[in-house]
Amino acid sequence: MYCREIDYVVESLKILVVTKFYHPRTGGVETTVKELCENFVRRGHECTVVAMDKELSGRETVNGVEVLRFPLDSRLLGGLNRPIWKYLKKELWSGRYDVIHIHSYHILLSAQTAYLCHTRGIPYFFSAHYHGKGHTPIRNALFRAYHILGRKVLQWSMAITCVSDFEMNMLMRDFRGLEDKTNVIPSGVKSFADVPVERSRNTVLYVGRLMKYKGVDNVLLAIQWLKLRGRVVGLRVIGSGPYDQELRGLAKGLGVDDQVAWLGEVGEDQLGREYREAGALILLSAAEAYGLVVAEALSCGTPAIVAKKEALVEFLDEPGCVGIDFPPDPGKVGETIIGVLDGTLVRQVGPFSHKIASWQVIADEYLRFYEGFIRSIREST
Repeated sequence: MYCREIDYVVESLKILVVTKFYHPRTGGVETTVKELCENFVRRGHECTVVAMDKELSGRETVNGVEVLRFPLDSRLLGGLNRPIWKYLKKELWSGRYDVIHIHSYHILLSAQTAYLCHTRGIPYFFSAHYHGKGHTPIRNALFRAYHILGRKVLQWSMAITCVSDFEMNMLMRDFRGLEDKTNVIPSGVKSFADVPVERSRNTVLYVGRLMKYKGVDNVLLAIQWLKLRGRVVGLRVIGSGPYDQELRGLAKGLGVDDQVAWLGEVGEDQLGREYREAGALILLSAAEAYGLVVAEALSCGTPAIVAKKEALVEFLDEPGCVGIDFPPDPGKVGETIIGVLDGTLVRQVGPFSHKIASWQVIADEYLRFYEGFIRSIREST
């Protein structure tokens, strides 16, 4: 069901969010948590985030959001964290929060928080960010073993959110009996500054984590395919991750390293400019529960090329988005890049469906979601 069916009741809420990482770490979950929390604060609510970090630690206030970062617990696997366990045991018992919101099925930090809430009779909301598998053979085996505990995390929750119909259907496939508590709320898009820039007709852009499943290697193969046929197309890569060095080596081996700009992590102003300057965004990922960067690019008027895979398929109804069969063929990808850059495959970008909405709109949907359930609990007691 869609949460927008619930009437919105204005009330000042105290919200506790538990997530793996928080800004300035990047990724779909990190962006979702940051944008929601900052929008909640702007609407007069109090928001506290508990997260882990490899380098940062301590308490700080970021754009009105209280952020507590704990060091990674290197002695435990899968994101379990003893300092967070100790902190939450005391904090959850205080009763000061109206809403507990846990993000991400794919980390044991979520499971330990859910267990604490369950044993204390504290209701919590759960955003699954569910991929349905691990992205390596070892991770996939661990992922399947985790299902027994993961099922409990989902069952104990007051309600579950997914960012797409695809994610919700995948969750329903793997866990029966959750239909009545599962809701779809799309991710939002940032309001990037509308600065005048000249759009490139010879450059494509990738934004996201540098992971093998994201398919950047297939983009590099297509760039080489085009070069061998006399068309030199540049690729700008925003993001970081464990596949970084391997991708750089691949670009060099293919002879296209001089056509690739590795930009790493960038600020919001530069990201908006990169979206607006690019001839097209390209995302050939094998696994996406939503595809936030696609929505962001389209909202900036930039065409998008996506793999016809998982939740990315849902963007193909949006004017300006073009699909590539999966697994991608370098020649087909190259031809599609040229068709988009030269304007033969995309005539216009937008107008869009409700799937592409601002974070302000999406934050209001979450507040309706919270307050509808809170009201029902109060009425039943």
